[in-house]
Amino acid sequence: MEHITHNMEHTTYNTKHKATTMLHASCYVLRDPARRGFTIIETIVAVAILSVALVAPLTLAQRGLNSSMYAKDQVTAFYLAQEAIEYVHFIRDSNNIAGRSKTANWLIGLESCMGSNLCGIDINAPTGQNVVSCTGNLPACQLKFNSATGVYGLRSTPGWANTIFTRTLTITQVQIGNGPSADPNAQANLEARVSWKAGAITRTVVIKEKIFNWYPAQF
Repeated sequence: MEHITHNMEHTTYNTKHKATTMLHASCYVLRDPARRGFTIIETIVAVAILSVALVAPLTLAQRGLNSSMYAKDQVTAFYLAQEAIEYVHFIRDSNNIAGRSKTANWLIGLESCMGSNLCGIDINAPTGQNVVSCTGNLPACQLKFNSATGVYGLRSTPGWANTIFTRTLTITQVQIGNGPSADPNAQANLEARVSWKAGAITRTVVIKEKIFNWYPAQF
C-alpha cells in the first residue's frame, strides 16, 4: 500500500510539473518578440515614409491642374484679343464702303483708341456703343460675360457678370514716305492686350498687327 501511495504521489507531482511547464511555455509564446506589434517610433517612421511617397504624385497632379486652367484662360484671352483686331478690320472695310478710303477718316469711329489712348471693344453692343474709352479708367475695359448667350461684352446690365479679363486696344497711325509723297493715312499699328490674374500673378496676351489703307475710294 505504501508503495502504491508513493507511486500515486509521484504521478501527481509529474502531472503538476508538466502543467507548470506548459503554462510557462504558453507565456513564453505570448511574449515572443516575433509576434509583437509596432512601436510608436516604428509607426511614426512608417507614416513619414508614406507621406514623402505621396508628396510627389500629389504635387504633379496639382501642377497639371494649374497648367490646364492656365491653358484654358490663355486660349480664351487669345481669342478675345483677336476679336478686337478683327473689329478694326471691320471698321476699315465699312469706312471703305462708305467712300472714306485714302482720307484721314479711314478709321473713323475708333478715335478713342488713337495715339496713347486706350479703348475697349464690345462688338455685341448697340451701334455707336461698340467702342468705350478706358484711358485713366482701366476697370471700364473689364469684360463681362453673358452666360445665356455665351458672349463677352462691356455692358453692366442684368445677366452680365464680371470676368477676370480686361481687354484694351491701342491704334497708332504711321506715316509712309517723306516729302510731298508722304502718306500719313496709309498705315496703322494695332495692339490688342488682354490681361487677367491667375492667383497673385498677372498674365497678359498681346496681339500686334499692321493694318494698311490700301483700298481705293469707292465713291
